[in-house]
Amino acid sequence: MAKDPAFLFYPNDWLGGTIGMSFEEKGAYMELLMAQFNRGHMTSHMCGQIVGQKLWETIKNKFVQDEDGLYYNVRLELEKTKRQQFTASRRNNLTGQNQYTKAGHKGGHMTTHMENENVNENSNKDKIGGMGEREGNAIDAEISPTFEELWNLYDHKVGKEAAKKAYKRLRQHDREAAYAKIPAYLQSLSDRKFQAHLSTWLNGRRWEDEYQEKPKKSKYELFSTPEEYARFLAVRPDGA
Repeated sequence: MAKDPAFLFYPNDWLGGTIGMSFEEKGAYMELLMAQFNRGHMTSHMCGQIVGQKLWETIKNKFVQDEDGLYYNVRLELEKTKRQQFTASRRNNLTGQNQYTKAGHKGGHMTTHMENENVNENSNKDKIGGMGEREGNAIDAEISPTFEELWNLYDHKVGKEAAKKAYKRLRQHDREAAYAKIPAYLQSLSDRKFQAHLSTWLNGRRWEDEYQEKPKKSKYELFSTPEEYARFLAVRPDGA
């Protein structure tokens, strides 16, 4: 299968998300998004090589790290996944439903392509179709981010039903914005015990808040001084 050559771009979201950035920073940001689209997640060194280390440090907060320490932009990752899901659903429809011209007649009447596409919008809510599928054969495909995707990313398994109700009240662009902001919120917490219930976070539209990444813990955090940490290492029985 050929690689997808494009991703969706939302001008208003871009303008809102880059307010206060210089033209040089915006250009560097876009360059890194294109690099991520083509290469995948990247090391900090790679990002610095692409746009220069100084620029990378100024726009680094637009990216998060995966479990391997590689950097990526959450919104771009989400858009790539949504497009892949949509493309896959279309391909499945074509594969399974293109025989309607031979077998799609009922009572001596040949069902046409336009008649098959003329499905009731309400009865196919949250289904991706429009490619000639007959009743009962539409592909069930929730639009990403689904509630479960958001619930798992937020990773605070308390009050699921309340969270689901809050999620259902949101419009699609708010769901996408909330999903994209969760990593920044989690990284801003000094302790996960302060993490709000997901329903509270969504109802308060807290994805619209600004978050700063919590400072990284020093390796001698449990000691008063670096010297105490050094003495601890010197007397450890394993000698490591």
